[in-house]
Amino acid sequence: MMAIFLTCLLIYTITWSGHHYSIDGVVMFQYAKAILFDHSLVMDPPVRWGIDFTVGKWPIGLSLFYTPILAILSWTIFRNDDAIEKIPFDPELPYNPVLMENRPYLYSSVLNPIITAFSAVILYLLCLRLGFSQKKAAAVALVFALASPAAAYAKFDFAQPLASLFLLLTLLFLLRARRNGFLYLVVAGLSFGIAILARPELLILAPILFVAVFFLRSQSGAKPNPIFTHQIKNLLGFGLPVIVFFLINQYINYLRFGTWFNMGYNPGSGFSLNPKSISTALIGNLISPGRGILLFFPLSILSWIGLRKLFLTDHWLAWELTVFIFGSLLLYSAWKDWGAGISWGPRFFIPIFPYLTLLAFFGFDTLNKYPKLIRFTLFGILLFVGGLIALNGLLFNFLGFYGAFDFPQQVIDQGDYNFLPQYSPILAGWENFTISGSYDIYWLQNNNIQTSTGWTLIMIFIGLIALGYTLKLWLFYFFIGKPSARAN
Repeated sequence: MMAIFLTCLLIYTITWSGHHYSIDGVVMFQYAKAILFDHSLVMDPPVRWGIDFTVGKWPIGLSLFYTPILAILSWTIFRNDDAIEKIPFDPELPYNPVLMENRPYLYSSVLNPIITAFSAVILYLLCLRLGFSQKKAAAVALVFALASPAAAYAKFDFAQPLASLFLLLTLLFLLRARRNGFLYLVVAGLSFGIAILARPELLILAPILFVAVFFLRSQSGAKPNPIFTHQIKNLLGFGLPVIVFFLINQYINYLRFGTWFNMGYNPGSGFSLNPKSISTALIGNLISPGRGILLFFPLSILSWIGLRKLFLTDHWLAWELTVFIFGSLLLYSAWKDWGAGISWGPRFFIPIFPYLTLLAFFGFDTLNKYPKLIRFTLFGILLFVGGLIALNGLLFNFLGFYGAFDFPQQVIDQGDYNFLPQYSPILAGWENFTISGSYDIYWLQNNNIQTSTGWTLIMIFIGLIALGYTLKLWLFYFFIGKPSARAN
């Protein structure tokens, strides 16, 4: 577990940028300052980005997770430096560039790399729970963390990685509850409650989990409770923590917006029930050059085959993942801004990539009726292309790529530009590949390179060792590992 965590974290450190990518991220980070230092849910001064944000519409979860980092920084690096507490504000500037790049965030931006590296560890444990060998489980975790869009989002400032981590924990504890009982259901409910704080729209998917808990069957060998008593106990164990966190979220929104019924986002303006719009968004989210899951993570093609095998081995989990994945696709295809604004790849779907990776390995196992050379060539090509695409997100700043087109807001909201190859960063965003100074990497930026050359070389050296260890795991599993391990 430690090897997986450190491998991911070291590679994320090499490609670390230390700056913001969205007004969402800016507000969520600056909001943490108001919570921690001002003990307030109102930012004063406001975050000015065209308009003044005194209270953002964005969820509270990521802001809460920034607060311990800010507290540590205020006691150490920023001791006696009030820059850690102040929100950058200049009344003369409608768009203050200091909001996008500043020292407090530079250090605080380690949060999402840590979250994604930890998510890889949880995915590893989840795979072990499903009977994978250690090598195969490690391969699943590392493919997810380093060769899927999750790798790029480890450096961005969005809340999806946080939601992804706690959804993974939810599923892991639900699986443990099948053998170890009621307490794990409570912990699963707590995990899902925190995921709601990160992305409140997940409440729409909550019925999927409640149905899964209702049909949860014990594998411990203990005699089940009378009919329905067992199900009611399970639902209460899982559901009460979820309800508590939902009420906490709504109470915070009451303090922020003055009503218990405000979710931050307006459901009436946020969703569309137009079948044509949903169909277009669904196609775009699956195969468009700008947002398509199957293009940004080609290995997920095998996941649809893997579902069939999972249905043969674990019916409960197969239904749970199937409904959750397709529910997520429908939810965010009904979202009017289905393209997730100016962002890189399928941002809304970062929480489903752990399961697509896991299922892709199941899918690879189902191909054993084909010659070994064909199976490994197919898997290798899909993995290589996915890794190359993830590299695009790690190396380049998508803001510069999309900024060159100067889309009006209406075009961004509509999202149709995602169907055109010339507006896809993974197809048209490689022109500066040979210019290292253009990479979106802190260590290689012109204003940092003079003072960080030594650290850059050290990080590259350590990162190459980590990458070598990763490749060793993959190669050992596929070509050297014991047949019994491969059979898993």
